[in-house]
Amino acid sequence: DHMEDARASAERLRDGVKDLIKDDPLLIEWCDIDCCERFIRARPSSYDDALTLLVKSIAWRKETNPHIMQCKQCNEDPLSHNMRIVGLDRDHNPVIYTCFSQALNRFSPEDSIRHLTRVTEDAMTLNKHQGGKKIIWVIDFDGFSFSDCNPRTAMLVLPLLDNYPDTLRAIFLVDAPMIFNGTYKVVAPLLPATTKEKVKFVSLKASQEEFSKFCDENTTQWMLDEMQENRERRKPPKQYWVGLSAAEKSEGGEEEDARGNHDPRGTSELLS
Repeated sequence: DHMEDARASAERLRDGVKDLIKDDPLLIEWCDIDCCERFIRARPSSYDDALTLLVKSIAWRKETNPHIMQCKQCNEDPLSHNMRIVGLDRDHNPVIYTCFSQALNRFSPEDSIRHLTRVTEDAMTLNKHQGGKKIIWVIDFDGFSFSDCNPRTAMLVLPLLDNYPDTLRAIFLVDAPMIFNGTYKVVAPLLPATTKEKVKFVSLKASQEEFSKFCDENTTQWMLDEMQENRERRKPPKQYWVGLSAAEKSEGGEEEDARGNHDPRGTSELLS
């Protein structure tokens, strides 16, 4: 049985690194059978390759402590970045959304990677509680400019993803402009074939159909409302971490938002 073989390989893998994690309760908790199965699936043709990948990831976790990593920029100014968990798909996997126009201090690749690490760690923790296994990533290119065409950011993302193997369910690139093509041509050959298959270029107009393949009606509608709102609301900068009514009142306005009860923090399912 394939599932039994995968689990046996995962148990063997975990046994292979037991001496590396035995003195660290957090690593012991992180390196469970589900985690080891992901590393096996990422390197299905070679146990040794899976072991090497896991050993490198353990060393990375010891060095960087991603579970406590903070985005210093966002601690100083929450408008620096915009990436956050906004909902769950039908299989209870976290949906991560980010929009270029709403991230006002996004041009440092290293700071962006720290932010991505924080959000990914939060998503993996949520998976442990919600029963999810994967992550959906929605990148809204509204506001993307030449200043964002830094291949270094993409080159830093690739090794980071090695620490979260077999995690991505889909990556939606919404309204990616022509100027992004050059960056993607540099990155695409370096992507594993399984990852490349999950990258989906979609327009805002066509995104509803694509989102609905993975998400229920409410989550799909939240993303459509959020993307439309981000194209309409420029000033003052949107406080996406604050509930809509509170944000409106803090700006001194009492009128109801044109998008009804859309909450920029995320879907009602996630917030409940």
